[in-house]
Amino acid sequence: MKRTLSTNADGAFIDDAQINSLLWSQPEDPARVRAVIAKSLNKECLNLEETAVLLRATDPALVQEILEGARTLKRRVYGNRIVLFAPLYIGSLCINDCSYCGFKRSNNEAERITLDTEAVTKQVSPRRRRAQTPDPGLWRTSEV
Repeated sequence: MKRTLSTNADGAFIDDAQINSLLWSQPEDPARVRAVIAKSLNKECLNLEETAVLLRATDPALVQEILEGARTLKRRVYGNRIVLFAPLYIGSLCINDCSYCGFKRSNNEAERITLDTEAVTKQVSPRRRRAQTPDPGLWRTSEV
């Protein structure tokens, strides 16, 4: 299945207006926050709205429940160890214009490349041999 990234009317992948409207909405009721925590503990991906529910929580007791849920999920996935991630950039073409990033679309001096399948495999293979992945079921692959 081939998927494409959705963009807003300006052609940007990140919709600032949508994010701001979600973040500055009224805090959710505790039952909704707990439902989102439970979903995350089931290792289900949260959507943007659900993530905003957690970020809007202001009640100190509810924030503590979110933090404890995060600790619990971290322990379930990684155990009692520190895990480091090495990013793998498969391309330098980006539709966003983040001020801090060298890949931003307005950087006309950036060399734009995209690795083919063979090049990605060559980069990933040594990393996978050295990696200790706790739960291969957590890794999802998709074509973009």
